[in-house]
Amino acid sequence: MRRELVIESDMSELDRVRAEVREFIKDLFDAINLNRVVLSVDEALANIIEHAYPPESKETISLIMERKPDRVVFELRDEGPPFDPTHLGKPDLDSLGRNTADGGLGVFLYTTLMEASYRRDPSEANVLTLVRRLESAA
Repeated sequence: MRRELVIESDMSELDRVRAEVREFIKDLFDAINLNRVVLSVDEALANIIEHAYPPESKETISLIMERKPDRVVFELRDEGPPFDPTHLGKPDLDSLGRNTADGGLGVFLYTTLMEASYRRDPSEANVLTLVRRLESAA
């Protein structure tokens, strides 16, 4: 089963995306792992919205969700500047605690909870792929 969503680069889209992801995988995971997957996709999209495009630009982001026999795959595509989040190191939790700004843990969170890979495709799109193996296939 496969489903594609195209959303505007706007934080107001995240509620709808969380609901769509939850509906797409609700029968695949227990409550804890379902929430981990939803949170991971949410964090990845929030980072794209915040960093890939200028504020108020309303560019689009594509989210392709695909169920396979042993895993679920989420492919996020944007046309912002090249950025590979999978090569960031672990965050310094001490400095995050002193910093009053929001953020800093999202990439660490989704790269810890999901298998994450990045590529820049020939069409000049960033492609972030998040994979979660099914518990029964583990």
